[in-house]
Amino acid sequence: MTELADALASEQHDARTLIETARRAEAAGFRSVWVSDHYHPWIDRQGHSPFDADMLRQYRDAGGTGPALGALKACWGEDEAKARKLAHELWPTSGIPGQLHQDLPTPAHFEQAAASVTEEAANAGTPCGPDPDRYVAAVHEFVDAGFDEVAITQIGPDQEGFFRFYERELRSRLG
Repeated sequence: MTELADALASEQHDARTLIETARRAEAAGFRSVWVSDHYHPWIDRQGHSPFDADMLRQYRDAGGTGPALGALKACWGEDEAKARKLAHELWPTSGIPGQLHQDLPTPAHFEQAAASVTEEAANAGTPCGPDPDRYVAAVHEFVDAGFDEVAITQIGPDQEGFFRFYERELRSRLG
């Protein structure tokens, strides 16, 4: 069975919030928690990117082997339009095409490249809002492709709202 993990964007949260959120994810029923390991945020508006040697050590100890792992961004919110807007504001880089997305050296360069990214392009494939069917469909794309584990990054500050949504609407449908 495909496992679900919670993926935390270190670009959006300080270290204390990452630890608290990881504990809450476990309590909500996620099997594991992923934390991104960036040296700087993709864009300055994200504001964070704590460097944690323990996280990097765990990654190195893993040796790059193990199950097939996939990740998707989502932006849960009661209002779909607001969630889509927030996802575009915080992750416009999701709409940067091709190799350019991998080669930019600083947040300023990412912001320049993302300046013309539309809300639609930034949110392509990103479930936003309160409709659980969109999240289930997005996860099942990974399941159908053969991934063993799928991590979900909740975009924005309302991590607790996402966990309640996961507990009420998603866990039973995806477990």
